[in-house]
Amino acid sequence: MIRWIKKSVKRQLFLSFLFTALIPLILGGSLLIQMMKAKIRGEYKDRIIAQSVMAEEAMDSYFGSFKETAIKISKNKTIINGIDTTDSWNRNRAYSEFYRESFEVKEYARFEIYNRYGKCVYSTDNSRESMELPLYWGVLRVADYSGEDLEFIRGNDIGKSEDILFHSAMPLKDRDEATVGYVVISLKEKHFDKILNDIGRNLGGMIVMDSYWETVYRDDIAEKENAGEFVRNYLLSGEKLKRGMTSNNMFVSKIDKSNLYLVLLSPEIFDPITLKNMYQVLFAMAFVISILCLFSASVFSEKFIMPINVINNAMNEVRTGNLTVRVPGGRADEFGKMSENFNVMAGELSEYMEEKIEQQNEINASQIALMQAQLNPHFLYNTLDTIKWVAKEHHIAEIATLSASLAKILRSSIASEQFVPLKKELEFVNCYIDIQKIRFSDKFIFETDIEAGLEEYLVPKRFIQPIVENSIIHGLQDKDDGIVRLTVKTEENNIVAIIYDNGCGIDEAIMEEINNRNRQHLKGHIGVANVDTIICLKYGSEYGIKVQKPISGGTEVRVLLPKVY
Repeated sequence: MIRWIKKSVKRQLFLSFLFTALIPLILGGSLLIQMMKAKIRGEYKDRIIAQSVMAEEAMDSYFGSFKETAIKISKNKTIINGIDTTDSWNRNRAYSEFYRESFEVKEYARFEIYNRYGKCVYSTDNSRESMELPLYWGVLRVADYSGEDLEFIRGNDIGKSEDILFHSAMPLKDRDEATVGYVVISLKEKHFDKILNDIGRNLGGMIVMDSYWETVYRDDIAEKENAGEFVRNYLLSGEKLKRGMTSNNMFVSKIDKSNLYLVLLSPEIFDPITLKNMYQVLFAMAFVISILCLFSASVFSEKFIMPINVINNAMNEVRTGNLTVRVPGGRADEFGKMSENFNVMAGELSEYMEEKIEQQNEINASQIALMQAQLNPHFLYNTLDTIKWVAKEHHIAEIATLSASLAKILRSSIASEQFVPLKKELEFVNCYIDIQKIRFSDKFIFETDIEAGLEEYLVPKRFIQPIVENSIIHGLQDKDDGIVRLTVKTEENNIVAIIYDNGCGIDEAIMEEINNRNRQHLKGHIGVANVDTIICLKYGSEYGIKVQKPISGGTEVRVLLPKVY
């Protein structure tokens, strides 16, 4: 879609006009509608929040009365003594006391007395006697841990025929603090209906949830609302519920004395039909503005497309190789400036192409000369080979060695490959050392320590010889017991070649220039600089040459290379 729009100036102008006109209209109209909705909803929100506070306080009051009643029953010795008695007179007295203590709240909850074995012995609902509850799980088990703190749980431990929504229990103890029974408080749907009716029904519905944010009770209006999902997501986000918190038209408050949550649903006050009509008017205005924008874009685009087509045709001519094409000028606007810049660009491009052709001709001539110059090293190699055999025939060992070594060096130099196995590079260095030993009458010794297994790795051709040459020519020029030591080893999965000499030591300024790769200041050390440049260009700037002066004296050059087959 975006690519399709970008292919046409008319489409781009239309889209620009459309955004410029529609965005303020839609944003302004929507903002006005939302302000009206917010004002009306705000008034209802205040009413619902006030009702939420009143409902929360009333629910706290009811559950507080349940707890007070349970405590009174637990302190009543007549009831305690009548739990396990078989005497009918004592049972009647105990039931009378139980009925008296629970009289004021029995319409809002069902109270029952269970003995220590989980069997119901007294109930405000006579049909409940002889019912049993499990001792090792459910509400009686919770009561053993919570003591006088009522902890309400769902009625899952009741038989399926029961419709208990929520219940709690408190242990009943004798004077020896031994549990002889339990007082159980149960709430059915009718009890919640009674409590909420006394508080006052909310027009949007009411929902009661447990501490696990599961719905315990909801009235007919809220039957289809999933309040639990909203509250659960809110709490899982790490937030704490606050009184009067509102979202998705829900007002949530916590009933502290029961660990329940009361959710009041706010009805949709803003008339949907009115809201729909207002948006229809807004969209009709947007449609009319869209038509006007399309017409304006068509008119203005024609004025822009003509000069653009002229420049586009000229550019196509340039693509085909016609660098003499020019765009007519004369306009004073941006298109005139664009035409002028195009003409300048075409002229400069023509001149550049002529220069490139001339440079390519010069390069071709240089390559021909270089190929012709390779004939001379072949002639020299053949001549040196003849000298070697003549020297051997006349038993002149030094000349034979010099000729053979120089011939090998020359043959390696004219070879086409730029990278050779390490063993071949070491052969080249040994040939060079043979020549220098004869030249300097064995005033130095050459030692090598090559790690096994590295001979077949590829290295730049002639990367060791210039460094060894520097060690002999500059480092050992005034010594008769010179040492040049070549070490090649593995270091952190790389190849390190270390060339050490015990000579006078490299000048600090030259060492700094080499380490900083300042080629223009390295007169007399151009070979070392060339080796470092080749390595950097091939493998990257993290590889190359580093020079240091050991504490014991002399010079040490480290060449870092990657392992390459």
